[in-house]
Amino acid sequence: NRVYTTDSGEKREEATFVDVTFWGRTAEVAGEYLKKGRPVFIEGRLQLDSWEDKQSGQKRSKLKVIGETMQLIGARAAGATAGPGEQGEEDRTSRAAGKSSTPPPKAAAPQPDDDEIPF
Repeated sequence: NRVYTTDSGEKREEATFVDVTFWGRTAEVAGEYLKKGRPVFIEGRLQLDSWEDKQSGQKRSKLKVIGETMQLIGARAAGATAGPGEQGEEDRTSRAAGKSSTPPPKAAAPQPDDDEIPF
């Protein structure tokens, strides 16, 4: 969310909602733990969907995120504690999504060959 103050001194909060698509086990975990208004950190790639509106015939498009990793953020709800042998939601979510706490090292990008045409 973005919090800002208007020229008249009024404090406002602006929220942006983005459609996210998860697949596999990450989708199952998201369905179980995510609720409206719950802060979450998501990494993924952008995908542009395009279609023709059946009613108006206009071309439409929507940008969405294809989620690859998800991490719940913020504190647990008041009174909610992990039982014996249970781990915190963040730990379960990261493990269930098949992601470790440290990202894998990135491979170096190949160096361009000056003799090749770039297209």
